[in-house]
Amino acid sequence: MAVALVVAAGSGERLGAGRPKAFVDLAGRPMLAWSLDALHAAGIAQIVVALPAGHDAPEGCIGVAGGTTRSESVRAALAAAPPGDDVVVHDAARPLVTAEHFRAALAALAGADCAIAAAPMTDTVKEAGEDRLVTATLDRRRLWAAPG
Repeated sequence: MAVALVVAAGSGERLGAGRPKAFVDLAGRPMLAWSLDALHAAGIAQIVVALPAGHDAPEGCIGVAGGTTRSESVRAALAAAPPGDDVVVHDAARPLVTAEHFRAALAALAGADCAIAAAPMTDTVKEAGEDRLVTATLDRRRLWAAPG
């Protein structure tokens, strides 16, 4: 059985929302709700959510206080997680995740110690020096975009 750790403690400062970004509405629902729906649809029932101060865990989830960094929040959630065979980590500020993303990452664990969801790069990516002069164009056929 898989356990999900959802990081939802971000302040939303860069988003300019004036409240934690996981609780900003997207299409009439908080971003966090979209991620939880995808996890449930993937068959993941054990979910630990790292939350900002003053927020309660959504129904059916274990809530923990998030840290000042994403990695601190992941550690706090992992410490509160029930035993599981596999662990999925997701940032609630990425609400367009689907159940298939979670299922594919879990399936990939059959032959690996860890896996991430990523997409092939379609943008042209340039490398530049401190002077901002382009030094190389990276070969996007070898590049993948992964949530940071």
